[in-house]
Amino acid sequence: MLKNIIAVILGIIGGGLMVGIIQQMSHRRYGSAEGISLEDIEGLTAFIETLPTEAFLFVILAHCTGAFIAGFIASKLSINNHYVLGLIAAFALLLATLVTVFSIPGQPDWVLYLDPIATLICGWIGAKIGSPSA
Repeated sequence: MLKNIIAVILGIIGGGLMVGIIQQMSHRRYGSAEGISLEDIEGLTAFIETLPTEAFLFVILAHCTGAFIAGFIASKLSINNHYVLGLIAAFALLLATLVTVFSIPGQPDWVLYLDPIATLICGWIGAKIGSPSA
């Protein structure tokens, strides 16, 4: 059981690291909201509204890749219940995606729908591919 818990934790960490790497690439390309805190809703919204569509696609790519990696790693490293444990790790990344999507103002409506749905699908695929019975 401990090995399965470690597998899920490593999946979540791996997925989170992948999100961070892709987000850094996005920040380098499109800039970041430096000097603007989450409490400064007007400033944050104004910055987000200046971003091109590609910047939002980067965010979705980061979340999808992170969920895929989380599901895959947890499925691969677990001792049993590979698929379920992969889904649990992917679900953790989905929860983080939901928090992000609904806490940051000014995003286009299509991001609010596409990001969680795509993240869910990619996490499911990662868990499925990582499972031995896949």
